[in-house]
Parts: sequence; structure tokens; C-alpha cells
Amino acid sequence: AVGLRRRGVAARHLAGLVEDVRVWSVARTHDEIRRDRRRALLRDEPGLLMYWPAEAGEDDLVRDATGRGNDGRLGDGDPDQRPGWVLRD
Repeated sequence: AVGLRRRGVAARHLAGLVEDVRVWSVARTHDEIRRDRRRALLRDEPGLLMYWPAEAGEDDLVRDATGRGNDGRLGDGDPDQRPGWVLRD
């Protein structure tokens, strides 16, 4: 979860926009992060465990683009907690 929860109630949330979410099995250097932060991934990079690209999904489901099945639910499946999609040009 992004944000802080206390006893199942969201106490704080992320006030901003998320372009995509990437989880790696390896520590990445500052230079690697800077180099790749604005680049769409090929989705099979060594060490990439999960990749949620900024593509509007189905309802609250966000699919893992690596094909590893690390899918997620926006707002933990609660429609009242679900963030909205912001489409960019």
C-alpha cells in the first residue's frame, strides 16, 4: 500500500500523481534510476519483479506488465478509496 494505515483506516495518503510502479529484486544505483525513470520498460529487465505502467486499467485492477501475476487493486478494492486515473497528452 502507498500511504499509512492505522487499524484499517487510511491515516495518510499520497497526495500526488504516480506515473508507474516498479519493484526490483536488486538495489539500483542512483544513476540507473535517473537513466530509466522516464523510460518505458521492456518488461523483461533483469531483476524486475513487478511493473505497473501508467495505463488506465479495468475498474480497480492494475495488471503486472511483467507477466508474473503481481496484479493489484487500487484502493484495496474499496470503491470509496479508489484513486482516479488522470490521462495525459
